[in-house]
Amino acid sequence: MLKESIFIMTEKYDYIFKWTKNSTKQEHHIPDIEDFAKNNHNLFMTYHKLSIPIIQYDENTPEYNDAKKKMINLFEENETAFKPFLNIIKEKFDGKYV
Repeated sequence: MLKESIFIMTEKYDYIFKWTKNSTKQEHHIPDIEDFAKNNHNLFMTYHKLSIPIIQYDENTPEYNDAKKKMINLFEENETAFKPFLNIIKEKFDGKYV
């Protein structure tokens, strides 16, 4: 059951992993994301730290999967706070990463 629930949560956040891994540095620093980061510094820095292995490693590596699980937990535990950030990604990058 736990493995199944992680799979469902992964599908929910697939677009954010795709954006995190494949977007450019310029796309990471658009004004809307910069504003979110300023207003939610601690949460954003936790996301940022977890994004490093997402960017650096292949999707099949333990490092990537460990970071992915931790990022899913971060999003789930802070769903309300992250909603604007996740919506920015959906809106600004629809058709490219979403």
